[in-house]
Amino acid sequence: MAALKSIRVGVIGAGANTRLHHIPKLIALEGVEVTVVANRSLESAQAVAHSLGIRKAVADWRSVLSDPDVDAVVIGTWPHMHHTLFTAALEAGKHVLCEARMSMNAAQGREMLAASRARPDLAALIVPSPFTLAMDATLRRALSDGDVGDVRYVSARASVPSPAQVPLAEGVPPTLSWRQDAELSGDNVMQLGILYEALARWLGHATKVQARGKIWDRRPRIPAWDPSGPARHPSVPDCVEVLAELECGAQAHILCQAGAWALAEGEAPSGAWIRGSRGSITVDWDAQTARLRRADGSVRTLYQGAEPFSHDNPPGWRVEEEFVGAVRGAEPVRLCDPATALRYMEFTSAVAESLDTGCSVTVRHLRA
Repeated sequence: MAALKSIRVGVIGAGANTRLHHIPKLIALEGVEVTVVANRSLESAQAVAHSLGIRKAVADWRSVLSDPDVDAVVIGTWPHMHHTLFTAALEAGKHVLCEARMSMNAAQGREMLAASRARPDLAALIVPSPFTLAMDATLRRALSDGDVGDVRYVSARASVPSPAQVPLAEGVPPTLSWRQDAELSGDNVMQLGILYEALARWLGHATKVQARGKIWDRRPRIPAWDPSGPARHPSVPDCVEVLAELECGAQAHILCQAGAWALAEGEAPSGAWIRGSRGSITVDWDAQTARLRRADGSVRTLYQGAEPFSHDNPPGWRVEEEFVGAVRGAEPVRLCDPATALRYMEFTSAVAESLDTGCSVTVRHLRA
């Protein structure tokens, strides 16, 4: 058997997901070495390098892209840097694995797609929504088999912990996450894009949206990335509600909210409910279950995961393996290639426009 092509990887931005998944899982693959890491400071890069056994740490991301000993790059920064780093990496001749969300907005996403199409010899992967990876194929098959009939209505919800729920000492202001700062997250709102990306895998895409959102807790907060800096006000809604028309003809209601207080007793924090002319499907991705209820009242389990969803070990996760396979030419990028990722950014930007204008907005899709 021929020896596997060796791959040397550089990391730009060692965020939580990069440290938890990308770096250790890349290192575990045969013939792959993570050779260098750049972070927001040289000191933090050195700390990551020391803890994960990376032999070189640098202060500037440009040093990673100009390094002749780097074949591929992992971008683990916040969305505000994705467009710059993704396009620069491809121009430097590096394969790219980019953390989600794809970009700040759809306009940046379109430029990233164009950059990847200009270099078809390079693999480009955007990290996918992880919650339903293990059950996506089952849900697509169940919907195509006809047990549900024509899909008419879809309801989906994601609830995330609110920083305001964390107990604080008297006089200590709450912390501002990058997810609550539009300068860092762009049009992305909480888990909206992640939720929509999963839905689109089974149901297709939205054609029109109408959105409402609110920032309930407007207290100034200390930025988590700059504890000594001035307090900032949240600029991203902590509750957003979207009514959408889907290309399959169904109507959809999507709700993202921060705060466990928003849930009724016994209510699942996250999931999807698909109702058709002949039956319905209930998806609970925290419990990793999917159940079909037919019009006659009978219930069948479509999918039952071995254990509940865990961010530490998402069922069906093979992001790093797929990326390396694509770099070696052994398999295509499926989840997510830039064209697929752009579709959820087009939805996200349409929602942002609707939030800003108060109007219904057509989702503008860049056709190939």
